Amino acid sequence: PGSSKRGRFIFPELNFAILPRARKWQNPDGYWRNVFAINNQFPGPIINVTEGDAVVVRVTNMVPRDSISLHFHGLSMRGHPEMDGAAGFTQLPIPPLQTYEYRFVATDVGTHWYHAHMALQYCDGLYGSFIVNKQNAPQRSSY
Repeated sequence: PGSSKRGRFIFPELNFAILPRARKWQNPDGYWRNVFAINNQFPGPIINVTEGDAVVVRVTNMVPRDSISLHFHGLSMRGHPEMDGAAGFTQLPIPPLQTYEYRFVATDVGTHWYHAHMALQYCDGLYGSFIVNKQNAPQRSSY
């Protein structure tokens, strides 16, 4: 998902849901257990944007009993600390069946990750990669 044009909004919609109990994934720690999935993926989908892109990530909490928040690790959120996703510090958690939109400009070039910021939910699968490509990179046409 995404666009590489400066200033265009990116709309990767992340719907958080628990996979059916019958479906299990092997956790990286080697024990079989139920895990969270983002858009039915474990780990969550890669969000790939370009430096300067205006990003919108719409999070709908489909986790039946838990509130969640999403933190974009490694992204500075300059001028928008309320988009940091630290529940209880910069935002209220997202209650079950509610939606929250994170809006920010991708400024920190590199490979980052997004993850849940409540309890240990990221250990149970609420995470994914967030890549910010350098605008006008000489090698850009190679990837």
